[in-house]
Amino acid sequence: MSPIKLLRQVTFVPNLLILTLQFKGLEKPPQNSPFGGPILQRKPLTIDPAWPALDGEAFVRAEQILALLQRRLIQPLSSGGPRSEPTLTQYHVLSFLATRGNATVSELTHVLGFAQSTTSALVDRLAKMGWVEKRRDSHDQRITRVLPLPKGLRVVQRYRKNAERSLIQLMEMAGPTAVRDLFDALSNASLACSILDKEE
Repeated sequence: MSPIKLLRQVTFVPNLLILTLQFKGLEKPPQNSPFGGPILQRKPLTIDPAWPALDGEAFVRAEQILALLQRRLIQPLSSGGPRSEPTLTQYHVLSFLATRGNATVSELTHVLGFAQSTTSALVDRLAKMGWVEKRRDSHDQRITRVLPLPKGLRVVQRYRKNAERSLIQLMEMAGPTAVRDLFDALSNASLACSILDKEE
């Protein structure tokens, strides 16, 4: 098996998009599972008798693919290296601010999908770390805007350079077509799961 192999196969099952990914020297998974291990639960899960029965196999596969995406794709493309300090969520806020220039807490709340109180606490932590600052809007003093500071912008720059290196490595080993298909599939998965995105 090649050092990197992308199995570009997207399979729809009820309410679930399954995307199978294999990265970096993994042994070929057994035939009974596309994720490198046997399916542990084929009967409906009985987590809560009051809830509708779930497709046990689909549920376990969903958990597995999320874990694999986190380890094999998200982490390599969102790691700041050994000096990295922020969490992935903190980086997403910094990256958004670096791109937009500034944002209100309400705008960040919408982007993250968090409660406003959670986003406010997150911004306060970033401000305490010296990565952002809060200022009153020059046109409307009732509005507080969050702006990235030079220290926060350097964090974003470090992350983006590392992500660029990882993406170049992936394209060199898997090929640009495979990488394009991968991100097309992830975009489709995001759209398919939009029904789960609960607006405040």
